[in-house]
Amino acid sequence: METSYFLYGKIDIGSYIMKIGLVVAEMKTNDLLFADIQLEKYIIYGIENNIDLLCFGEAYYQGFYYIKGDYKRDLENSLTMDNMKDIIVKIYNKLVKRGFNINEMPDISIGYIEKNIEGDNCIYSSNIIVNTEGDIIYNFRRISPGWKEKHYWDDFRYREGDKIERFNYKEKNLSLALCGDLWYDDEKLIEYENLEIDALLWPVYVDFSVEKWKTMKYEYAERVKNIKVPILFINSYLDMENKARGGALVIKDGDILEELEMEDIGVLLYEI
Repeated sequence: METSYFLYGKIDIGSYIMKIGLVVAEMKTNDLLFADIQLEKYIIYGIENNIDLLCFGEAYYQGFYYIKGDYKRDLENSLTMDNMKDIIVKIYNKLVKRGFNINEMPDISIGYIEKNIEGDNCIYSSNIIVNTEGDIIYNFRRISPGWKEKHYWDDFRYREGDKIERFNYKEKNLSLALCGDLWYDDEKLIEYENLEIDALLWPVYVDFSVEKWKTMKYEYAERVKNIKVPILFINSYLDMENKARGGALVIKDGDILEELEMEDIGVLLYEI
């Protein structure tokens, strides 16, 4: 496992050039202190490299294997949108106390396990984007069921979202898909293809071996070739046998434009 940091090319769409960091970070299961430390570390890296938005992988904050299928336990320990926002704001404030300038910090996009206690009291695999002013820019709920294990697959309390949409961020129109959302349903894929956007964020959790990924990454690129904008693919690194080995890609028109290879922990920088 190596730690690498890369800066690659850019696509100029509109008047503002946005620098995005695709963070391939080590993930741990239900170790929130570790996750907080990682966020601090990468925010500092973002300051040093003038990054607008840091993007972490699917379910990064609590870990992809956090959910056990014990509803009471899972609900109690999941996070609301406001919980997740407050955690990020607390980390920003901690760094301000250490002397860092809030205006130089990047915004955060991160996967987490969400509970919706003000609505259906259900649990989702979600991704939130929070800015340095403490605003929730966007919250997306995974629309495909592949994040769930068989023993609670049909439990309605573990739910998927149903919205495919764009959102505005720093003069860009973006959208977001989580992992299997671009595989599960061809009609949903077409909805993404028809969005008028400048880029698509694609946080994932995939656990292919390094050897298998050498061919699978091209299947991923082929799958999304009709989404005619840069697609920013972010996986995490889980230091366990046969688990996620990291990897980040920039895909466009079925081609892999830039890559941070599996087994490398670091940040793939890209400008749109």
